[in-house]
Amino acid sequence: MGNPIISQALVCEHTRDMEHDAASSRKARDQVIANLATVRLFSSCGKKEIRAIAKTAKIVQIHSGTQIITEGEDGDTMYVVLTGSCRVARNGRKLASIGSGASFGELALLSKGPRTATVVAVTDMEVAVITRRQLNKLLEDAPRFARKLLESLADVVRDLDKKVV
Repeated sequence: MGNPIISQALVCEHTRDMEHDAASSRKARDQVIANLATVRLFSSCGKKEIRAIAKTAKIVQIHSGTQIITEGEDGDTMYVVLTGSCRVARNGRKLASIGSGASFGELALLSKGPRTATVVAVTDMEVAVITRRQLNKLLEDAPRFARKLLESLADVVRDLDKKVV
């Protein structure tokens, strides 16, 4: 039989680690919720829908220099930047640098088609990843959510139309 004092200390340490991991997880989830609330695609969604989307998201670490999205390739994933920054380019020309709170890849959630830009991590990053499959499941379970997404898309199209004319 092992030393009960050492065993007790290990149990306490393990419990502290689990509590720390849970707190970190809650903090990351809260950050995902806050960032999703600013994504134009979800602008018509309420807190309940935003929380549902955040619940499906997977938090992923990405190393500096990693090409996250490649222009012209098919994709089915959207990314929300929690920490770090990345560069967005089209045809090799830099379009933007984006960081915490920004998102990219939203179009891939809605339809199949080639990516419109390449995105490369400039620093180490932490991102929330949401897939088309996850979003489709939410849409099947909540038809009112689908209507809210359509409203947001209509606003985007309206704004684009104003810029073209």
